[in-house]
Amino acid sequence: MAGLGLKGCASSQPPNAASATDRVCVRVQQINSYEPIGDHHVVIKVSVSTRYLLTLEEICTGLKFARGIAIAEASTQVCNDGLSFLSFQQTGHGARRCRIITLEEVENSEAAEALVESRKGD
Repeated sequence: MAGLGLKGCASSQPPNAASATDRVCVRVQQINSYEPIGDHHVVIKVSVSTRYLLTLEEICTGLKFARGIAIAEASTQVCNDGLSFLSFQQTGHGARRCRIITLEEVENSEAAEALVESRKGD
């Protein structure tokens, strides 16, 4: 998977140990931009060199052409715990909310697209 441009960090804990490192969060006020990849994924930019791929629980029809994409609720952070939602305005249909299930750091948008493409058969 190294060719996909994933970033990560090593853990000193055994692979089966539950830990706080399993939870990935980003402060909402650090998000600079949202870039939809189809209707099931979004890349968020939090700094010049830091991006995360958000995977949504279900297909969010209209996301690719949405306006006003944001993290829903008044939470100060978005995490990969299934409690965070993405909201957006769908042209002609109003507001939508979609549950975020994964949050993965990626090198850039191209790496995120390659990762999404590699998982299509899963």
